[in-house]
Amino acid sequence: MDVLNRAEDIGEEIVLSIDGLSKRYYKTKKMTFALKDISFRVRQGEIVGLLGANGAGKTTIIKCLTGLVKYDSGEITLNSFKIPEQQKHALNDVAIVLEGNRNLYWRLTVMENIRYFLSLRKMGKPDEKSIDEMLKRVSLHNDKHTLVEKLSRGMQQKLNIAIALLCKAKLIILDEPTLGLDIIANHEIVKLLQEIKLQENSILVASHDMSLIESIVDRVVLIKNGGMLVDTDVKSLRQLFTSTAYRMCVENKHNTTLQRIIGDITSKYGSIVIDGTNENMWQFIINIYDKSSRENAIELISYFLANDIDIEKFERETPDFQHIVSRLLSRELES
Repeated sequence: MDVLNRAEDIGEEIVLSIDGLSKRYYKTKKMTFALKDISFRVRQGEIVGLLGANGAGKTTIIKCLTGLVKYDSGEITLNSFKIPEQQKHALNDVAIVLEGNRNLYWRLTVMENIRYFLSLRKMGKPDEKSIDEMLKRVSLHNDKHTLVEKLSRGMQQKLNIAIALLCKAKLIILDEPTLGLDIIANHEIVKLLQEIKLQENSILVASHDMSLIESIVDRVVLIKNGGMLVDTDVKSLRQLFTSTAYRMCVENKHNTTLQRIIGDITSKYGSIVIDGTNENMWQFIINIYDKSSRENAIELISYFLANDIDIEKFERETPDFQHIVSRLLSRELES
């Protein structure tokens, strides 16, 4: 599969440029590539999602571009400065929200944390009005004098993002911003990031949360085993998924033994997936991507009719974003 890189084609300001980035580790004298020839861009106002399975290299990329890990070859340019040679200047306009609770001082209040991190930026006296407006925006205004250790994880994450925005960073880097959050906190973070998207902030976000990625990113960089798998916009990523899928719901009036039906289907039709069962109803996903799979679908319908099984529903299935990414990572996609 060809890796697509669209940032250079548009001509807008490049905030982050990574070219040929490689990182090697040695374990018991055996060399392993954590990253191998990674190249992509983040341009002004763009939100890029960094995706991949655990251990794919997402966090290593973030550690390399923030100077926490030295890379072996390649080049990183951040805000027109080289890393690590000009790291201090490069990171002046970058805000980083790492995964977990490592971004705040727990013994300080919300306001004390904000003032401290703004002072590190040497931005002069903090604009109290702007701070109050930001705290209202992230629903923390009533907690501004609360110790951070008393806040929920979701509230702490909102504070992290609020500080990043108050720092007026040209690039915000988020590492798993919704990890470990409950449903309500997750929804609030997604909503906040959707609002940020409208302000044209440049963001690089690494996450396993497919609903978050799908709702906010302009482009996806997919990493597998330390290497580039794809770099493209979300629309083009969907178009890479060339197979057509249908959902079929069938009813067995005579209560044919479920185990026999499932055994027959799964052993005979590799392109057909059982997607739900109960005593009298079965749901199937039928993937059609070549002549053989099309013939399988026709044969399956004939199989149901021959066994007096009524077809209750047959409709086209739109694969969700997570399914598409999973198919890409498992190399099931037609090239």
